[in-house]
Amino acid sequence: MQVDWNETALDQLASIYLASPPEMRDEITRASDEIEKRLSRNGVNEGESRAGIIRILFHDFLIIDFAIQPTGTIEILKVRPNRPARG
Repeated sequence: MQVDWNETALDQLASIYLASPPEMRDEITRASDEIEKRLSRNGVNEGESRAGIIRILFHDFLIIDFAIQPTGTIEILKVRPNRPARG
């Protein structure tokens, strides 16, 4: 499956990367690469369903909202950091 990042999601990913400590930046890059690979292999079975065609995927470092378009393309719509719970 083809995976496309919309401009908003790319801007959000860049902001997360730049706001992260330098030692975490490689992890953010690996997380985004892994998410894209997972979605391209089997996006329809990744994440949890939300309203309409929207799905959400939780990763160790990122949370993404994505949509499976009628064409079969997966569009990443929104990216935010997955912050660990404080306890």
